[in-house]
Amino acid sequence: MQAFGPEFLDSYEADIRGDWMDSRLRVNATVFLAEYSDYQVTSVFPGSSTFLTLNSGEAKVSGLEVESVFALAASSNVFLNLGLMDSKYTKLTDSAQAAGIGLELQRAPDASAQISLNSTMDLGASGSLGFSADAKYTSDFDTSPSNDPEGFVESFTLVNSQVRWTNPSDSVSVVAECSNCFGKEYHVHNPFGMVYPAEPMLWNLRAQYRC
Repeated sequence: MQAFGPEFLDSYEADIRGDWMDSRLRVNATVFLAEYSDYQVTSVFPGSSTFLTLNSGEAKVSGLEVESVFALAASSNVFLNLGLMDSKYTKLTDSAQAAGIGLELQRAPDASAQISLNSTMDLGASGSLGFSADAKYTSDFDTSPSNDPEGFVESFTLVNSQVRWTNPSDSVSVVAECSNCFGKEYHVHNPFGMVYPAEPMLWNLRAQYRC
């Protein structure tokens, strides 16, 4: 069994939060910095068939995250999220270099963004109709410690949506929904180095009765 040491982290964060336009608009913004020493990486490295944990060196992660919610009406709102991040090793140990670890951290996209819409319509004696949809963008990133090209995931955008009808007494609901609505093809990569397709377009219809 391979021995490894503890990981150390110095983390700094500053944020600002506020409501505007009679509380119809809420914005949260955060800047952050994380400095790692003896950074731990767990994976199946060359020459091994089991998971090993390695203290790979020093790493730095910095970025900005902004979240915003805007009320279009009493029963409708839009949610926005933006994330920007810079992550990298600043120093690799000799053992990390011998194991073939690359300079890019795993699963750390430089940018991500999401927009969501949620709305509910009162149908009176016919109940209510709700609608939600979201689109999420993720920039490209590496999934393997060695930054193997086969583990490189290109940027992609996923769209999900849902329509829900509920009766006036809230005892019956019918939901139609889809995930990856436009059938975006991309792959994921597990720690064993296997590359396989991510979830395809999925449609779902369900009904629920509550006593």
